[in-house]
Amino acid sequence: MPTLREILRHRRASRASTLERELKRLTTALVQNGAEKIFFFGSASRGEYGLTSDLDLIVVMPSDKSFLERSRDMYL
Repeated sequence: MPTLREILRHRRASRASTLERELKRLTTALVQNGAEKIFFFGSASRGEYGLTSDLDLIVVMPSDKSFLERSRDMYL
C-alpha cells in the first residue's frame, strides 16, 4: 500500500504534467489567434507545482480599442 507521501508525490507529478500540456495547448492557440506576447509567471513558471497549482498568464493581443473599452469588455 502506498504511503501518503507517495500518493501526494504522484498527484503533484500528474498535476505538473497536465499543466505543462495545457500551457503548450494554450500558447499555441493564443499565437494562432494573434497574441503578440505571452507572459508566464507564478509558481508553475518556476516549476513549483502543487496540487492546486494553476497557470498564470498575461496575454497581449492587438486591438484598436482604448484601454478603457477593453477593460469594460472584460467585465461586462
